[in-house]
Amino acid sequence: MKTRKELEEFLKARDIKHEILELKSQTYTVEQASNLIGVSAQEIAKTLVFLSEDGLPVAVILRGDKRVPQRWLAKELSLRRLRLARPHEVLGVIGYVAGGVPPVDLPNNVLVVVDEDILSKHSVIAGGGDESSLLRISPNDILKLNPSSKILRVPTET
Repeated sequence: MKTRKELEEFLKARDIKHEILELKSQTYTVEQASNLIGVSAQEIAKTLVFLSEDGLPVAVILRGDKRVPQRWLAKELSLRRLRLARPHEVLGVIGYVAGGVPPVDLPNNVLVVVDEDILSKHSVIAGGGDESSLLRISPNDILKLNPSSKILRVPTET
């Protein structure tokens, strides 16, 4: 299992400007994180992990106030079906615990999708490597550290 400290070392080794916010309690949802640090859900970039029918891991980095329409995403990626990964699968595939998955330091076998809506932000708050840490990082650095990512505009689900 990777830790916040390993995330910080990853970012420092690549000279990426960032800030780790250590929280007094664990957060598992965007709402909890937004309340704890006093920012809107639109300032948060969550990383959701999906698995295709054949086991391809897909990490979607999107604004905290949005949901991923799974059928739409599967179609966009030319996959038959996607499902949200279970916490033990997230840990096994990504290396970080669900609730703390950062938008960077993802394994090479993971298909990364970045929601176009986060790219207009100067910085975003994201998973910080564990459930009691958050990461402030530039969306441009997220793209830099995920060079083969696919940029899509994730539609707003109602």
